[in-house]
Amino acid sequence: MEQQNQQPRPFKVALDIGTTKVVAVAGRKNAHGKIEIVGYSSLFNTGVQQGEIFNLFSVKDAIEHVMEDMKKKFDIDIEEVSVGLSGDHIKVMTVTENILRDNHKEIITEKDLIELITKTKNSILKENHEEVIAVYPQYYSVDQYYKVKQPVGMTGYRLEGTFVIVKADLRKIQKIEESLDLAQLKIDEIFLQSVASAEAVLNSRQKEAGCMLVDIGGGTSDVLIIKEGIIRYTDVIPYGGDAITADIENKFSLLPKEAEHIKKEFGTAYSKSFSDNLILEIDTGWNRKRQISRRQLSAVIEQKLEYISNFFREILWKYQRRFPAENLMAGMVLTGGGSQIKDIKQFMEMKMGMDVEIGSPNTHLASGKFSSELSGSKYATVIGLLKLALEESEHMNNSELNTPEDYYSMTRAGRNEETNESPADLFSQEGMMYEEDDLQENEKKTNKGILDKLIKTFGKLAYENK
Repeated sequence: MEQQNQQPRPFKVALDIGTTKVVAVAGRKNAHGKIEIVGYSSLFNTGVQQGEIFNLFSVKDAIEHVMEDMKKKFDIDIEEVSVGLSGDHIKVMTVTENILRDNHKEIITEKDLIELITKTKNSILKENHEEVIAVYPQYYSVDQYYKVKQPVGMTGYRLEGTFVIVKADLRKIQKIEESLDLAQLKIDEIFLQSVASAEAVLNSRQKEAGCMLVDIGGGTSDVLIIKEGIIRYTDVIPYGGDAITADIENKFSLLPKEAEHIKKEFGTAYSKSFSDNLILEIDTGWNRKRQISRRQLSAVIEQKLEYISNFFREILWKYQRRFPAENLMAGMVLTGGGSQIKDIKQFMEMKMGMDVEIGSPNTHLASGKFSSELSGSKYATVIGLLKLALEESEHMNNSELNTPEDYYSMTRAGRNEETNESPADLFSQEGMMYEEDDLQENEKKTNKGILDKLIKTFGKLAYENK
């Protein structure tokens, strides 16, 4: 009887504004911690290039369409959505900084960490409109003790920290909010798409053992390297599945839809994977048919993947240079729509020199009407966004806290009683301020709203990974 009267759990809505499609998914956690999908809708999108919005009206129309479809099919009224952040304006660097303490016998406190992170953030060179959106602590050193995960409680003279810094162009981020405003929606949460994809497809063992996640989307590929549960590196490559389709278009004089079709149906990442040389006959609709060699088709795909994989190798090289003693024991995990090309697993294993597997978000989905439809790799980002949004809601509801500062008071970094500062304050005060002379009043308010979301989500992820 008690179970019958139990109210259904609240749901959240994730919105993936991708280069090729806009996808909205509504879901809630069930009693077993799995995501129960309430409804979803998807539409082809034309207002995004390489992960960045360039046509606000096109994106707004796509968003409105999926929202109206959700309301019509599932009777869902949506006011807020959680969205992802991507684009090649996102920059990553690894920085090491130190402070010298006046009294080496005094115990290191959160105040010392605040001083160190503040000094680190102030040392970062930023271009116009660029801001630090995340600081991921890697490890600390205290005098002769190296690679310390938690220095609070130790004593020493020299406190040093190594941090992964993520910067982004606020003008590009603002376009997300502008598109949602036009569609009469508000931002609930903002997450890095690479982090969302990782949450959707990686398990705890892979995160601990070390893994390179690559989400191959339409216009971009999001890359994230994680080791010991800590984000070591993240980056956005301005090439995805659309770059392969474009090469097929140009090589064989096809329309985009025709090129995309034969890529999915007949293409392979390894041109020597078949002995025959099947001739494909493509009806162009202009009273003529084109004959295409399957081997030639796969050679085009292989050549573009070779080019894209060079970026992945460069990222791996940067990671190995910064963390030479570490080993990515879990290898590489591919996800996203571009990971569905036939034989791409074997191709990447050969090029990257590591084990490769294809990741999907199916382990997080409860059995239901939509679970099989959304379990594919192309939905990894939106399922990851939904998972993070639901977990954030649980954190806030369980703690009955409503602000980033309140949240940080219960993290390991905590709030310093003497100064009443927390590491969250670093995002809202030192590192995230904008130049008043450069912005109009309404633009300042918009940016402040975006920054509040970035403070909350990126800051939480950074310090949870300590």
